[in-house]
Amino acid sequence: MVFVVEVRGIPPYKQAPADVSERRNQQERKAILKHQSEEALRGIGAKFDKDERLGIWVSYRRKKGRADAANIIGGIADTLQGLVYSNDHQLRQIHYEEQPGEVDGYTVKVSVLDG
Repeated sequence: MVFVVEVRGIPPYKQAPADVSERRNQQERKAILKHQSEEALRGIGAKFDKDERLGIWVSYRRKKGRADAANIIGGIADTLQGLVYSNDHQLRQIHYEEQPGEVDGYTVKVSVLDG
């Protein structure tokens, strides 16, 4: 099984928001990822089994934003936990790439690792 979701906008990230406005932005980013992920899950039918070892790939086309790769991966992984997979401890391989973009957007792929 392979889960793929493409999202337009800045991804959620894992760090304390600087102010109320940033907290609201973070909540919106998480809600967008969650909604898009729920739609993508309809195509594959179910989340990954709790015993499966998983890899996550994130490709970010960045126009703006300040968060670093580790915080972006953490924010995405936390948002998908309980929805796409049971626990982010299942993530055993992480791949992140970032490129400049005309608009912000990112793709997340999660799949079962061999072995």
